[in-house]
Amino acid sequence: MSAYAALQKMSGTTSVLYGASGESDNEKDNETIGYLRNSSDEEAEETEIPIIPTTTPTPNIIRTPSIVPRVNNFICESNFIPNDDNFIVFHDHIIIGLKANEYILINGQCKMTIQRGAILINTGHYVFAHPNNCIPIIASQSQSLPIISSTQVVDRSGIKDTKTEENIHLFSSNYKSVIKLENFYTGLEKIGSYHPPFKRFFYSKSLGEDEELTEYERLFKTYSFEIILKDRGCIGISIEKLWLNQIQLLIADINEDLVPKIIMIIGNKNSGKSTLSKTLLNSLILDNQNAVSYLDLDPGQSEFSIPYCLSLTNHSKPIVGMNIPKTSGDEDSISHYYGFTTPQSQPSQYVSIIKALFQEYDQTYKPRGNHLIINTPGWIKGYGKELLHELTAFINPNQLILLSNNTDTDNMDNSDNLNGLTFQNSRCFQGIYQTSKYSPFQLRMFNKLSYFHQLADLKFDFNIHILLRSPLKISYETANSPKTFKGINMISVLNYDVGLNFELNDLLSMIDTSIMGLYLIDHEYYSSVKSSIKRLGDCHYLPQYLDSTDYTSLINYSSSYNVFMGLCMVHSINTTDEFFNIYLPNNNQTQLTEMITKKDYKLLLVKGDGDIPSPELLMFDMLLKQQEDIKKLNKRRRKNPNLDDKDVLKIPYVTFENKNKIGGIWKTRRNVMRRGHQR
Repeated sequence: MSAYAALQKMSGTTSVLYGASGESDNEKDNETIGYLRNSSDEEAEETEIPIIPTTTPTPNIIRTPSIVPRVNNFICESNFIPNDDNFIVFHDHIIIGLKANEYILINGQCKMTIQRGAILINTGHYVFAHPNNCIPIIASQSQSLPIISSTQVVDRSGIKDTKTEENIHLFSSNYKSVIKLENFYTGLEKIGSYHPPFKRFFYSKSLGEDEELTEYERLFKTYSFEIILKDRGCIGISIEKLWLNQIQLLIADINEDLVPKIIMIIGNKNSGKSTLSKTLLNSLILDNQNAVSYLDLDPGQSEFSIPYCLSLTNHSKPIVGMNIPKTSGDEDSISHYYGFTTPQSQPSQYVSIIKALFQEYDQTYKPRGNHLIINTPGWIKGYGKELLHELTAFINPNQLILLSNNTDTDNMDNSDNLNGLTFQNSRCFQGIYQTSKYSPFQLRMFNKLSYFHQLADLKFDFNIHILLRSPLKISYETANSPKTFKGINMISVLNYDVGLNFELNDLLSMIDTSIMGLYLIDHEYYSSVKSSIKRLGDCHYLPQYLDSTDYTSLINYSSSYNVFMGLCMVHSINTTDEFFNIYLPNNNQTQLTEMITKKDYKLLLVKGDGDIPSPELLMFDMLLKQQEDIKKLNKRRRKNPNLDDKDVLKIPYVTFENKNKIGGIWKTRRNVMRRGHQR
């Protein structure tokens, strides 16, 4: 039995390799010895998993230079030098004149309008002036920062310069481009006050010491953004020359006919897949002036999907900086709850969701002329290779792009990575190996925080702690509920079946204080599965439970009988009055209530990993209060050592003592045998 088949067989039950608790096994300090999930098999022995032969026709492999290109030096600061002529300051915006070969790095959030000529975004995307073309920029320290550079106008047709009294002196031969940067406060700039480890995630006025700032840098303390004028450890996105050439060749091949194309990108972790995917997305949008579909298959670190989900989204405007998915989505986006951060946890469900999303593209968006870009997880060895084998078999991409440290397709590793995959053409791009300042765990935490604090599209509220808001009180159905019941009708926990993995009376401890997915089920379709619901006589107070195996049969990702409504945080469960207290984004709450009460949908809550971010569980102000009380107590104990701690704020389940590193924390080695150990 292959590794993939074995994992499929185990997908409905707990795996002996990695358990069913999911993300917490990886990311908490009290780890148990076991295989480290979501890790790359780059260094595993080459004979680990046999390659499955295929009978597909020999694909066209496009040759690229075999010499590994030299990576450009990182751009860490702007070469633009502000002065009274090229830098015009207003209370809510600035106007900048760029001369030939000048560029700026932008950190923070702003709206950019090109007032004269054209610019290059990230040294590769050509955008010309038009007063109606306002581009939002969300630049975070978790990623490389966007670079805006001057460029020569290619074609005057379509260009509409905006000449005003303030910028008229910049319409001279000395300047190539004029841009306007406006304040754009989304609320994300306050995430650092909500969770201090994120204080530098976004630019904030409170950051920086005045004595270390130049006169012009000090000016930015009144804006929602800054221009990086000196090296502070930030790196800009500079698309390499070889990438630009290959992208131009790729787009030329794509545009040979009017048939929409599918481009899939594979490669190891931190090789630049997301950067290249977004670069291709922007290039196709700007080249064709048509919407482009984006299928995100990475459930662990996604910019385009909400936490624990896989999605198909459609984009008609270029994305500069970070993309933040909407909580409720829109008509041109489809999401489904997967529940985990790695394909290993439920491989059959993972593939089923992808098939449904791809079918939606094939039937709905491909006829509209949308190209499709597919970003994949960074796992191309071992089981990851078998997974790619199955995905490419039904997707059959027109272009398969492999990111590698060697662009020669005849290279042994490249040939091995491509062998057995189904595709029409393949290309090798030079990988850009760069890690984020923030760990995958922190990025997942940011995705959760931004989801639950989103008020509307690019509007967030981190002013008030979520625990100070009233949760939504929603009743749950039990064995004694009337037939006309409206509320939560079923609960399911992925990979857990009653009697096989747990006992029903342990259900509350499994779902309390966790993140769960919300599915609305058509009431007629729901009646056909009621017989599968688990009930026990002595557990009449518990919500009705649906086994994981029955859940996979119930949820048809291609059916209109079920509607995914996003995520919720379970705050608490009242078994006496039989209701849940949950938190969910405002837009989703209104829509969910309407669908249940007026359209008679049934509600299913499903859980996979579901860890709630620590800052949502405990208010930071309480921690500060507790620490302040301890300081006061220690000061008073100098005079009276026997003084008790009754005045100290007590916080249950929280300790401030450091863990014992000797014998306290064990982390298993990822790969027991390295290539050098093979005989």
